[in-house]
Parts: sequence; structure tokens; C-alpha cells
Amino acid sequence: MTHFCNDPKILSLFFKKFHFQKDQKSLEEYFDPEEYSNAFYFPIVIALQKKFRVKSVEIPFSYPKLQKMNETIGAKEFFVEKRQNQRIATLLHLMYLLSYLQKKTALVNY
Repeated sequence: MTHFCNDPKILSLFFKKFHFQKDQKSLEEYFDPEEYSNAFYFPIVIALQKKFRVKSVEIPFSYPKLQKMNETIGAKEFFVEKRQNQRIATLLHLMYLLSYLQKKTALVNY
């Protein structure tokens, strides 16, 4: 059986919030860690760094038909660019998080 550990030290990983330091603040205009990284990516990386056991869980998902049509037929170019920017932001956030964890950082935990 797969479950999330209801342990305060595990749960605390999902409540940490990071933002860019003052000299990097202009990056948040384009790449805000609050959009995805603080909730989805950073807790996993930090858990791995702390040697916690991390498991993959498959979640059955399918796009709602209207959303899929909108992204593939309607405003396709807009959504291709949006997804590309999301990938770039995720990689940038992870790069800064790794720098933070190595104490060479542009991120601040608040």
C-alpha cells in the first residue's frame, strides 16, 4: 500500500517556501517558485538530499476534452510557448535550489 508519511519532518518539506534573494528578485517576474516548484519539485529534491525514501506513485489522469482541444487545436502556439516556459522555469528553479543546498545560493527560505 502506498501512502504519504504523516510525519512532521516530511510534511514540513511541503510547507517550505523559497524566493529569490534581493539581487535576483527580478527573476521572479518571469520565474516565480510559488507557481510550481515550492509545492511540486523542491520537496522531492530536499527529501532525497536528506536521504528520505521517495517513491513514485502513478496517478491516472487525462486532460478534459475541452482543455485538450484548446491546447492542440485552438491556441496551440500560445500553449506550446507556455509549456516551454514552464519547463525552463522548472529547470531554472531546480538549478537555484541545488545552488542553495550547496550554500552558494540566490534563493532564500522563508
